Amino acid sequence: MEYNYLGVLVTIEEGGTVKVPLDKLADIGVGVGDTIEIFSDHDQVYLRKTDTFCDTCKANGHLHKLAALNVCTRCLVSLQQQAKKVEQ
Repeated sequence: MEYNYLGVLVTIEEGGTVKVPLDKLADIGVGVGDTIEIFSDHDQVYLRKTDTFCDTCKANGHLHKLAALNVCTRCLVSLQQQAKKVEQ
């Protein structure tokens, strides 16, 4: 049997709620008790972990772990450049 969908199909319940399977949430690093942001763009609905923001500039994007901080690429490059200046 062939399906034309990339993911699993879920049914919208009374009251407009949708149950997302835990294994799908685990795929993006979300677990029970975590807080997520839900937003839409035209015909798409997105789930985003709320801790996916840079600790320095609060931008959303690809993060790098720097000690206990999550920093975006722009801030990481800036910190590296500042460190080079201090070394000189």
